[in-house]
Amino acid sequence: WLLIALLSSFIGILQYFGFADYFKPWVNQTPRIGEAFANLRQRNLFATLTGIGLISLLGIIRFKRITCFKSRLMIGVFVYGSVLILALGNAVSGSRTGLFEWILVLILAIWWDFSSKQGMGVIALKAVLIYFLSVISLPWILYLLTGVKVDVAFNRLIEIPGCGSRKFLWLNVFEL
Repeated sequence: WLLIALLSSFIGILQYFGFADYFKPWVNQTPRIGEAFANLRQRNLFATLTGIGLISLLGIIRFKRITCFKSRLMIGVFVYGSVLILALGNAVSGSRTGLFEWILVLILAIWWDFSSKQGMGVIALKAVLIYFLSVISLPWILYLLTGVKVDVAFNRLIEIPGCGSRKFLWLNVFEL
């Protein structure tokens, strides 16, 4: 799961910055720069995969499955490199679902930490902070590099009310 989430995150970053064309036909093409969904073709699925990847990484740490690295430095590079790529992947997805899921993963990691004391809560907190910094900075970086303005996941949380908004649809579902 972690390997696939990392690969998909890398693909999503390529798509976001407009480099997916160089990897045809192995990488799905996005309609425009600033949009990313990896090879899943749906931003929420992609964001969910990054969350599964983060949970997998925390599970690897929890159950001490990082045995291929001999030094603590290499383990740190692997863990925080993975966190960075997953956070960037979730940020470029622009998914509100991804935002919600990563907060849930943080809560789960803190809960796990009460029993294991292995620092998973700290790693998850750093992952969420990197995600938030990425959500804020990536649109700005994209604009500086390409001149393309994109919508941010935080802006998408505030919807204009109307019949097409998700809030309206969810209220109807709850009423039914």
